[in-house]
Amino acid sequence: MVYEKKMKKPGSGAGRYSKPGQAPESIRLFIALTVPEDVRKSLYRTISILAESDRQIRQVPVENIHLTLRFLGDTRCDRIEKIMQAVGQTSQEFHKFHYLIAESPGAFPSLKSAKVLFAGVTESSEKIEEIFSKLEDGLSRIKIRKEPRKFVSHVTLARIRERKDLTESAARLLFDVKEPVLCSEIVLFESILKPAGAEYVILKRYELK
Repeated sequence: MVYEKKMKKPGSGAGRYSKPGQAPESIRLFIALTVPEDVRKSLYRTISILAESDRQIRQVPVENIHLTLRFLGDTRCDRIEKIMQAVGQTSQEFHKFHYLIAESPGAFPSLKSAKVLFAGVTESSEKIEEIFSKLEDGLSRIKIRKEPRKFVSHVTLARIRERKDLTESAARLLFDVKEPVLCSEIVLFESILKPAGAEYVILKRYELK
């Protein structure tokens, strides 16, 4: 589930905060590019062909599909305002653009030993990588450690309980997303873990120029 929360004051009105007199509580944050609803539904339908025949494959709920730029994890609430400023500054350096979705699914670490299924990005992936790089620079200035892993533009669609070889089955799937996908905003999300699955709260949207 995804819903949007109006914040009273950055760093003191978002998420779940501690009682008076206690240290600020941390919340789980990530920064992402949103994916249009029609594209999310199309990607979900394609992966459901695999998921319906294999209980080991757990699809990401269609409303939760997005393109992660940076997972921040547990973050102190008193740092949110500076994070918002860093994301806002990054968003003002880029114009809206379009990207293309790869024809068939990819997997991490590989299709031969798949643990995560995703839709890759072809055209304009370098633009997304540039946004990530600028974002990393901004976050590092507020003492958030840079992501050590190489950034790969992708949209996570499913997770697999046990690694398996999906080379042949994934090759038979073709995504029905032929048109360029518009990227118009960067979003700061809170991720709330619940028994039924993660719930995403939009803390702030940052429109590209």
